[in-house]
Amino acid sequence: VLINGVDMVNSPERKIMETRKLFGLMFQDGALFGSMSLFDNIAFPLREHTRKKESEIRRIVMERIDIVGLLGDE
Repeated sequence: VLINGVDMVNSPERKIMETRKLFGLMFQDGALFGSMSLFDNIAFPLREHTRKKESEIRRIVMERIDIVGLLGDE
């Protein structure tokens, strides 16, 4: 399987992880964490897979929430 020319089966793990950051996945039933707020569901992958500061995560999450018209529902 090639994504942007990267072999997702045989490439080094570091290269595969870099490539995975280029796209997102939406599971069939939404797969949000019911125990977490909208804000925390969006922030979760940023907290787990990046080294961004919490202030940067907050900015990104709020921007995404605004883009989809859910500002105030976070």
